[in-house]
Amino acid sequence: MRRLIAPVAMIAALVVAGCSASAPEPEETKSGLGKITMIDQLVDAATDAGLICNWDQTDLVRGAVASGTCSDSSVLMMFENHEDAKAVVDGLAGMVKEPLLLGENWVVNSKSNADLQPVLGGELVEG
Repeated sequence: MRRLIAPVAMIAALVVAGCSASAPEPEETKSGLGKITMIDQLVDAATDAGLICNWDQTDLVRGAVASGTCSDSSVLMMFENHEDAKAVVDGLAGMVKEPLLLGENWVVNSKSNADLQPVLGGELVEG
C-alpha cells in the first residue's frame, strides 16, 4: 500500500504544480487607491506609500464621512462620493499652500502629496 501512495502523491503534486504554473496572472484593472469604504484604507495606503502617520481620527472636516490628522501638516479625509470630495477641495482653494491630492472619494492634504500621488493615484489639485 505504501508503494502506491508515494507515486500517486507525486503525480498529484505535479498535476497541481503544472496547472498553477500555466494559469495566467490576474490583470490589474485600476491603478491607485480607487474608492474607499473606510478611512483606515486611506490611512494604510498613505502609510504604505511613505507618509509618516501618527493617526488621530478627529472627524472635524465639514462634509466628510471621516477625517483626521497624521501630523500638524497632514490631513486625510473620506467622503460619500467624488462630488463631495471635489466640493471641499474647491472650498479650500487659496487656503492651502501645497497641492491637494483628490481621489475618487478621498482627499489628502499633505506636503508629501507629490510623492504619494504615483502610488495612491488621484489628481494633484493646486490650492
